[in-house]
Amino acid sequence: MEIHARSFFKARIDDIVRRRQNRTNFDSIRQATLPFEQRLARALNDYRTAHNTSLIKFYVQDFCGGDWVGYVKVRSNPPGAAIRLIGEFYFKYCEATEIPPYSPSCTRWAAIGQNHEVPQGLYRYMAIWPDGHTDCDRIDIPLSAADDALKPVVIQRSGLGCKQ
Repeated sequence: MEIHARSFFKARIDDIVRRRQNRTNFDSIRQATLPFEQRLARALNDYRTAHNTSLIKFYVQDFCGGDWVGYVKVRSNPPGAAIRLIGEFYFKYCEATEIPPYSPSCTRWAAIGQNHEVPQGLYRYMAIWPDGHTDCDRIDIPLSAADDALKPVVIQRSGLGCKQ
């Protein structure tokens, strides 16, 4: 299994570097890693079938966008902050490629409106409060229990600002 993991990560990194050098479409990176993800899912599901069918079953989709369980609304406290989110992967990608992650050059930031829902996952946020103060941090938008599904994730004003 360790050899497959190393092969997966090497293929993904090599493809990201190649695409960055060629300035090709960043969204198509998934195609390079899909065969590795499919093999990993098969191995995990084979283990599940052989040893413990109560374990979670793994699915791999051929396109981006199917790797989360649900959506969550994001709010600010106090209300009124302009919230921007970026997936942790893209934040780290900007850092690794020497693009300042909190700058406009890091292009994967998304503005989150009051009715906007985001997939669960690990993100970085930037909250700009009405008085101009800005907070930045990492936030894990977790899986929700069925009864918590409608509760928004709340970004609290910390007053600490951003470490850029």
